[in-house]
Amino acid sequence: MSQIALRQISESHERRRTIPSGKLALPDDTPAMTLATPRLKREYETMQRMVEIYCAAHHATTTGPCENCRVFLDYAERRLEKCPYGEGKPVCAKCPIHCYKRAQREQARAIMRHAGPRMVWRHPWLSLTHVLDKVRRVDHPMVARRRERD
Repeated sequence: MSQIALRQISESHERRRTIPSGKLALPDDTPAMTLATPRLKREYETMQRMVEIYCAAHHATTTGPCENCRVFLDYAERRLEKCPYGEGKPVCAKCPIHCYKRAQREQARAIMRHAGPRMVWRHPWLSLTHVLDKVRRVDHPMVARRRERD
């Protein structure tokens, strides 16, 4: 991902995270994660662990994800919150809906390409559940709605 795209994502993220006084909200001021189901929380935790592995290797951080990676995680959380599948969500690679913008989708691919093989050793339980989730088959939400109407 280009530096310009990362800067634009970061700038838009900063605009959203300003508090009424005009100051930038600190990470401690952010609200708790509001993912509704255990499945979505696990999906977010898997993404969070992958980002930590990727960021430590590519951005040489030791105390957690860097600012760009935190911006990406915030974006991923917002996408999970709005997922139309909810508890029945497939893994992103198998999902018929592409809810990530192109730049973030490319960033997610790079993160998963690097961290995926390493997850087996660092977070085996999350890796196993992710592989099992890949088996899940879902229809497009519009197909499911039509089926419910009939």
